[in-house]
Amino acid sequence: MVLKQSFYDDFVCIADRCPSSCCFGLDIELDKEETNRYFNAESELSKKFLARRDDGTSVIKHGESDGGCGFLTKEGLCSLVLKHGEMFLDHTCHVFPRFDYTYNDIKEKYLSNACPAVLDFLFDHKAPITFVATDEEDEEYVTRISDENAAYRDGLIDLMQISGFPLWFKFFLLKRYSDKLENKVGIDVVLGEMNDSSLNVKIFDLFPEMNVDGKKQLKLLYTILKSVINEEKRVPNKTTDLLYKCMRNADNLLADPDESVLKHWDVFKKEMAKYDSFFENICVNHLFMHSWYIHIMSEQNYTVKNLILECALIRVTLFLTYLLNDNEISKDDMFKIIVAYSRMFEHGREKTVGFIKENSDHICLSDAAFIEMIL
Repeated sequence: MVLKQSFYDDFVCIADRCPSSCCFGLDIELDKEETNRYFNAESELSKKFLARRDDGTSVIKHGESDGGCGFLTKEGLCSLVLKHGEMFLDHTCHVFPRFDYTYNDIKEKYLSNACPAVLDFLFDHKAPITFVATDEEDEEYVTRISDENAAYRDGLIDLMQISGFPLWFKFFLLKRYSDKLENKVGIDVVLGEMNDSSLNVKIFDLFPEMNVDGKKQLKLLYTILKSVINEEKRVPNKTTDLLYKCMRNADNLLADPDESVLKHWDVFKKEMAKYDSFFENICVNHLFMHSWYIHIMSEQNYTVKNLILECALIRVTLFLTYLLNDNEISKDDMFKIIVAYSRMFEHGREKTVGFIKENSDHICLSDAAFIEMIL
C-alpha cells in the first residue's frame, strides 16, 4: 500500500523559475555508485565540486561565493542534466522535494515544505489536507494506519485541523497531546481538559509558571533566533540571505525591544492570523512527513517541539521583514523564510533535536517556553 498527500501527483518542478532553487541550501550526499558515476563522467568538475570521503561516498560542495551547487549554471539550470539527462542525477537531486519511507508493507510518499512550489499548493488549499492510499490494484481509498506511531500522527493531524480554535491554541493542544503520549491518551482527553473555560485562562492554569508579555516573548525569540542562526555554518545563499539580513537587524530591534516595536508586534500577530489556514497546512504536511518513522516513542515529543520551534522562528523572522518592509507582510518573503527554515530543520533534524535538548535550560527551552513562543 502507498500513502501520500492527495495533491502529491499534481506536483511539477518549476526549475529555473524557482525563487528558492533546491540547488541552494541543501547538503547533498552521494553514495558510492553515484560518486563513481559523477567522477567517471565529469572527472574535472567532480574533483572541483565533490568532497570525496574515505568510504567512497561524497558530498556536493557549496559554492564559496553564493552557497549554491557547483554544478549549477548561471542560468539556474543543472549542467549535469543538460549534458547527461535527468536520470544521470543522484537520487536526492532527482526526486526532491519528494521523499518516501517504507515500513513493513506500507510505503509513504511525501512532498517537503522546503520547496516553494509545494508551498503554493498549501497556500491555495483551503480545505483540510487529506491523504490517499493506493493498493496494488491502484484502487484509491482513504485509510487510517493501525500502527501505534501512525495513530499518534493521526491524533496530531486531527488536532491541527480541528475547527474553532486559533492556530496558537492548536500548537498548545499538540504540546499537551505529546506530553501525555507515554500514557497513551487520546485527543478526546486533551480536548476534555479544555471544557468550556476561556482558552487563555486554561493555558495559564496548566502552565502557572508562565507570565507572558510581548517584551519577554520577543527577547526569548531573539535569543533562540541568534543561537540557531549562529549554529548554521553554511555559506549564505539566495535561500538563506533573507535570514541573515534579518539577523543583522535583530540586535537593534529585538534584543531590548522598545514600545514602538512592541506595538508593531501586537499588530503583526493580528495580521498574521489571516494566514492561519496556510500555516495549519504547513504543519499538517510537516507532521505527516516527520512523526511516523520515529520508532522510539519517547523521541516523538521532539517532533512537536521541533515544529513549534520552526514555526516560532518563521514568525519572528517574518516580523523582522515586516518591520523592514514598512509594515507589510510579503508572500514572497514568507515563502523564502519557510523554505530556508524547512531546509535547515528537515535536513538537519538530529542536529535540531540535539539543540533543543542541549539548550533546554540555559536558553530557556523549557516546556513552558515552547508555549510562550506561540502566544
